[in-house]
Amino acid sequence: MFLVYFLGHVDGRWPGADLERLLNSETRKNNSSELDAIAKKCGARFSARGEYLVRIGKSLEQTAK
Repeated sequence: MFLVYFLGHVDGRWPGADLERLLNSETRKNNSSELDAIAKKCGARFSARGEYLVRIGKSLEQTAK
């Protein structure tokens, strides 16, 4: 789910982007600690979005009853 969410961001901003080239470029220009920080930031955003989707699901369940 994490991957699909962020690939949607990439595809939405840059349709037809060369994902392999972009990932290689980002990996080369960031060191290990920078990549860890980026992963934590992305993880926090994904977690918040996941919680939002859960709230929507619960709201829809209540509406359907």
